[in-house]
Amino acid sequence: GEGYYQNIYGAGNSFNLGLNDHVTLGGGLVGPVGAFINVKVGIKLANYVTVAAGAIVGNSFFPLGGNNFGAGLGFAVVTFGNLDHNITVGTGYGFMDSKGSARWQDKPLYVANGMIRVAQKFALVTENWIANVPVGWLDGSGSGQKHYDTFFSYAFRYMGQRNTLDAGFLNTPELINSGWYIGIPYIGFVIRFGKYKEE
Repeated sequence: GEGYYQNIYGAGNSFNLGLNDHVTLGGGLVGPVGAFINVKVGIKLANYVTVAAGAIVGNSFFPLGGNNFGAGLGFAVVTFGNLDHNITVGTGYGFMDSKGSARWQDKPLYVANGMIRVAQKFALVTENWIANVPVGWLDGSGSGQKHYDTFFSYAFRYMGQRNTLDAGFLNTPELINSGWYIGIPYIGFVIRFGKYKEE
């Protein structure tokens, strides 16, 4: 019965609702481009250890590059810590559906995220992904070969009872090499609804 609405950059919109203590169902829109649905199942193994697995699948509203485009990801993660201080690590396999043919990615992606509460309503957060992407993906100068690249973020989080605001930066080694030393500004917020508990 607890849920939340999330907005990223004003264009990414998603809703998630806890169906019970273990299953979350959601979906959203990526601007005017496409939509997605997601499901996650989580289990608390110990006081400070939680595991979860799920999937996300999306599709474009109209042809991109001359064909319909879809994508999906199956993932598994484990979280260590509590609501104030935590680290999450995990992995996932994605697929692309182009021209009516689905193709799984050659290699998995990895995630490592964390949060440290520094005051009653403020925290430092980071989300980091290691993904197998084409060489020169940023400027299109690649030769078709792929390599693992790191995508990382660091942000300041304000946490209210009904809303959360993140403000920070996204970056990659390729962006740093292009002169974006601090990264691309990032902003997002969450609004809670439903039967959430006051904390």
